[in-house]
Amino acid sequence: MKKITFTLLLSFTAILFSCQNDDDNYDPIVGKWQLETEYINNTPIPFEDCEDELTVYFRSNQNLEITYYEFEFGQETCIEEVEFAKWKPVADGFYQVIYVDEETGEEDLEAESFKPQFQNNTMIIEFEDSFDSQTISYRQVFKRI
Repeated sequence: MKKITFTLLLSFTAILFSCQNDDDNYDPIVGKWQLETEYINNTPIPFEDCEDELTVYFRSNQNLEITYYEFEFGQETCIEEVEFAKWKPVADGFYQVIYVDEETGEEDLEAESFKPQFQNNTMIIEFEDSFDSQTISYRQVFKRI
């Protein structure tokens, strides 16, 4: 009986530590996300044609797959386009996306940084851009799929 109890205790301990290691390495951005809503200066922007099918897939190996669809007039269909990039956590909840040239494999020197907010199965990304001395704010809301 002592042998069975010890074996069960040893098994439970091994499972407990393996689960803790997985949780320690968990990054909330990892997974597949679909664009749900987009805002410019706090005004919702309606999707055109196939735009609501945009997905981003942050893989655990730090590869990023962006799938979007472009409407092809004349054929009245959506054509799938896929872009590949790399991502990495940098500091204080910020991440960087580094685009890779498909032909040369070289990384773009101007990496984009952002700090997403996570709420349950929702990821919100906000950023600003300036055009002609006017600042425009953008917000994208993604749902985990």
